[in-house]
Amino acid sequence: MIDKLLFMMEQYCDADPKCGPTSNEGTIVGTVMSTGLVEKSKHFYFDTLCKQTGQKKMGEMLLQDCEMFNPNLIIQTSFRGPLAQFNPPNEVLNEIRRRGFKVFTWLNDSVRSDEYIKANTIPFSDYTGMGDVMGASTRFGGDSRVIQGYASADPTYFYDKKMARDIDISFVGAVDPAGVKWPQRIRAINFLKANGINIVVAGGERQSRVSWEEFANFFNRSKMTINFSRNPYDGSSQLKARVHEAMSCATMLLEENGTEMKKLFEESKDFVMFDSKEELLRKVRYYLAHDEEREAVARSGHSKIVNLFNPLNLWGYIFEKLGFELPQGLREDKNFQTHREIMECLSKWEVLDEDKDS
Repeated sequence: MIDKLLFMMEQYCDADPKCGPTSNEGTIVGTVMSTGLVEKSKHFYFDTLCKQTGQKKMGEMLLQDCEMFNPNLIIQTSFRGPLAQFNPPNEVLNEIRRRGFKVFTWLNDSVRSDEYIKANTIPFSDYTGMGDVMGASTRFGGDSRVIQGYASADPTYFYDKKMARDIDISFVGAVDPAGVKWPQRIRAINFLKANGINIVVAGGERQSRVSWEEFANFFNRSKMTINFSRNPYDGSSQLKARVHEAMSCATMLLEENGTEMKKLFEESKDFVMFDSKEELLRKVRYYLAHDEEREAVARSGHSKIVNLFNPLNLWGYIFEKLGFELPQGLREDKNFQTHREIMECLSKWEVLDEDKDS
């Protein structure tokens, strides 16, 4: 158990209030606090404070908060690229470690960032967890301070609400109508529409500021939902938070072909994979016409999430790696033990040179 936990993270997506709250409020804060493993928590929003006071003053305020709150653990996120100007200064992060505070850095999106992570994340953390790709330790030369994870879903909102499935198929996430950033998304969506499929598109932090409950309800109302696994920069495969959010709501998931998903879930049993927009259309039509098969896949994926890849097992595994004592019931739970074995194996998975999205 953890007596006091400090979430040191951004408050807004892209540090911009117009984009709405960061998704980390759900994938990190919501999932951590749902486990019952933390007694008390506090937030330090570095992006908002940096804009208000400047980076130097924000860093001083962070050190003061650490001393006054005296957390057993700090879970931190960070920006990369131009937004890194809003992060706490590295000298402050180094001082936090020097004063003996235990720090865990969580990365839900690590594309194109290896050199930055090596220089600005790993040195200032006890452990760095990666949620979007498997082979976390292998990726950084077998560094045992880099551990495997995934972006789980906050069970406060993402669960099977037994709602009427009045949406045939949905995509819940960001779409660029111009097709510049996510060309495969808009191509596939437009192709389905052109062929008579009534697809509902909703959400996306930068486009639509829906609440967590509304976000989850789109999944709960959907018979099927699509996830595009390729990142927009080099076409490599990622494990998106959308996977766990959809499956937690017992929605059948149609997943763009990629390696990461297949390391946690069984293709055609827990989810359905597609390679092209033409194959996606065929499978959408097939599963709309075969209710029992579609519902069986949805139930299988949902069961895997509920029993194995859930927030309690994920954060229990991470907290145990950080040296915290877990409740005896959790330590002895067979699903938790299986989950631990899977994570240890996947952390050392060989990193693959994948085919790029054309």
